[in-house]
Amino acid sequence: MKLKSFSALLLLFTSLSLFAEKDFLASEKERQVTRVVAQLMTHLHYEKKPLDDDMSRAVFDEFFKRMDYSKRIFLKSDYDQFSKYRPFLDDMYLQGDLTFAELFFKRFKQRVQERLDYAEKRLAAGMELKHGGVLSLDRQEAEWKENPEELNDLWDRYIENEIINMHIGNLAKQMKIEDKEKKTEEEEAALNEDNGSEKEQVRRRIIFRLTNLLEMESDKFFEMAISMMTGCFDPHST
Repeated sequence: MKLKSFSALLLLFTSLSLFAEKDFLASEKERQVTRVVAQLMTHLHYEKKPLDDDMSRAVFDEFFKRMDYSKRIFLKSDYDQFSKYRPFLDDMYLQGDLTFAELFFKRFKQRVQERLDYAEKRLAAGMELKHGGVLSLDRQEAEWKENPEELNDLWDRYIENEIINMHIGNLAKQMKIEDKEKKTEEEEAALNEDNGSEKEQVRRRIIFRLTNLLEMESDKFFEMAISMMTGCFDPHST
């Protein structure tokens, strides 16, 4: 089957279904779609890759990589708890069993809500830039944080980094506009506009990002559960 036609078929199947409940309990239709897509990938995909234990581990890793690449949402206990599914996702997808995806996305939204609550609390209290040093934004190889206190410390560093970057960006924008001999009305307005402090701008940005994750529609999560698997066969199959 040609890749273009195969991708179109996958899109048709995933568009037929929605997670029925807000807590991501899959319906029988979703389970049927999952079975069909998994079987199509193993039998009709042009590379003929098996959906086996190796692929199962790759799919499991893809869930965490795609949803929490920087390891700022989940705790080590979450990863350890879900690891029992790591060798079995191949069989689960072929059987239309979405238990892992249901539990994963439910826990994901729980952790995002916790991060949102913490970020709002810290920024509302007024943060002091006290950590210093360099924050590595590429944390794919980093260890998962052991407890909420360690994760809170990481978020303090992340928020401070956002505030510093916001300050630098605002200064650069202001200097660029002020260096021009003639300013447009929009640029004059930008200089005079009161956007609040850098901390307030960062607060709005972080709240916006986390709120978008919380408000993601259930059908989007189902599509992602399917694409985690199809993407491990071929990135163009997602």
